[in-house]
Amino acid sequence: MSPVRARVVPQALNECWGIFYLSIFIISIFVSIICKQKFKTSIMKKIIFLMILAIVTLGIGCSKSGTPNTATTNSSFQGAWSGQFTGSGDNGTWVANISSTGVVSGTAYSNIFPGASEINGTVTNQGAFSATVGRSSDGARFSGNLSARSGSGTWVNTAAGINGNWTGTKQ
Repeated sequence: MSPVRARVVPQALNECWGIFYLSIFIISIFVSIICKQKFKTSIMKKIIFLMILAIVTLGIGCSKSGTPNTATTNSSFQGAWSGQFTGSGDNGTWVANISSTGVVSGTAYSNIFPGASEINGTVTNQGAFSATVGRSSDGARFSGNLSARSGSGTWVNTAAGINGNWTGTKQ
């Protein structure tokens, strides 16, 4: 189960480049002070080499901060969903909300078993849906696919030995 992913510019990337440019400014001041001193050229070459190495290392570190971020905005599946589940040994309805990051949370209501059960899961950017209803140790596992306005799949509760199908629509 991977959360929805999108290529967004993380806040850390902007902060990293700010630090990068500040360090270049400080290093340039340091170099100008050293250049005014009467050091031997071999020492000066070593100092300049180490400063260039530090700048390159910091630049590489900043560019790695820009990899795709798992925190996503504007998931195409974001919003309220509802539906029903049917199968051998259980049936009922469910309601859930999908967040902008693809996190699924909601409630399932069984017509057979008393009470309501929590729904927790994720949906990928491609619409692959995976959630647990109830406790992960003895609850049901729902999986399937969502499209822009509807979804369907299967569910299984191995602890109870029951399974079936589910369908849903976006509100």
